[in-house]
Amino acid sequence: MDDIPFEYRKQARRAGGYLALGLGMGLLYFAAQIGAQNWIHALIWTFLLLTLWRLARNRSGALRITQARMEVFRNGRQLGSFPLAQIAAAQIRKRRFGGMECLLFLSDGRHAYLPPEAIPSAERLSAELSARGVEVS
Repeated sequence: MDDIPFEYRKQARRAGGYLALGLGMGLLYFAAQIGAQNWIHALIWTFLLLTLWRLARNRSGALRITQARMEVFRNGRQLGSFPLAQIAAAQIRKRRFGGMECLLFLSDGRHAYLPPEAIPSAERLSAELSARGVEVS
């Protein structure tokens, strides 16, 4: 592996969020035009408010892996920096309700979870860690 670091960034404010917002607004307009029942309006408003909340919060995450260390960021703040020599193993698995989960086992007995916003695909993360000598299961 060469000395080029691996960097991954993700944020909630993406095209899919804006499409969901547009869909919700369209459904609300359609429901108003046909005189839908109040519970339908309530469901659409709930969907719209959750979508707006997610877009407004804009959670972001980043992961940077160099030959010597792994740095983890959430919402622009650095959460942790681990020397790769201190990471004994990593466990990558699918979470119960979707998404991935990565647990790092450190050589001093501690463990650390990576935030979901900072986890790339399981295949890519596994390849990057394995290429840098970290055992992945």
